[in-house]
Amino acid sequence: MGLGALDDRPLLDRIDGCCEVFVTVDKRLPLQQRLAGRSFGTVLLRAAANTPAALAPLVPRAREAAARVEPGQLVVVAI
Repeated sequence: MGLGALDDRPLLDRIDGCCEVFVTVDKRLPLQQRLAGRSFGTVLLRAAANTPAALAPLVPRAREAAARVEPGQLVVVAI
């Protein structure tokens, strides 16, 4: 989507209204940004490392979380 260079707030503003779910590994995001009131839900993945190998076991639960998260809500998926 070409959004990789955006900081948190501009990124969240940009995806508001065009995405249903935002998946992140940024554990500080909920502390630094207001997620309530957004048009999308947020799924935060928490693993020992942010590598594909460490995150892979979370994928089934992350998919379930993405299917049930409500707009403006944060769901944390952790090992």
